[in-house]
Amino acid sequence: MTPVSRVFPLLLFLCATAAARPHVVRHPGAVPASPASVMWIAAHPDDESVAAPLLTDWCRVQHARCTFLIFTRGEAGACLRLDACGADLATTRSAEAGAASQYFRADSIHLTLPDGGGAAAPPWKLSDAVISAVAGFIDTVRPELVLTFDPRHGTTCHPDHAAVAEIVLAAVNKLSSRPLVYFLETRGPSRRARFPSA
Repeated sequence: MTPVSRVFPLLLFLCATAAARPHVVRHPGAVPASPASVMWIAAHPDDESVAAPLLTDWCRVQHARCTFLIFTRGEAGACLRLDACGADLATTRSAEAGAASQYFRADSIHLTLPDGGGAAAPPWKLSDAVISAVAGFIDTVRPELVLTFDPRHGTTCHPDHAAVAEIVLAAVNKLSSRPLVYFLETRGPSRRARFPSA
């Protein structure tokens, strides 16, 4: 095996793993260096783990007022704990979400929509009632910045994540005072969510 043929697989691996790291699309001067308030909107109790570096910086280090809005209790997921999850996975995952919100010093709003399971779009995708409820939560919290998944692919290609992002965009579009909306791990041309003028 030549030195080049040994190095190429390593370079390919390094490029692939670097591309898979979560990030937020940044626009020069558009993302507040230190937002006063942040609202993380997600589908499942463990979704904050993909945004943990940003949430740690904003919520714990910079002391932004943070709120987590979680749509489901994660009951369709798998238990990955070595000590098992007990008879009720939803209760275990909800308790973990509560612990995570405490770690990030965030207020927590936990809905009980059914977990879509990942095979297809969830039953609440673009539900008018859910859009209105989310708009109400955003309007009540009044965050400077909303962070959610990318609606094009859900950041992780999970249909629940993409549905959450679509709902967030529809909800923000209903508001007269709109926060900045940023997508986690957006690929392709950098862009900020744009809304028609009210």
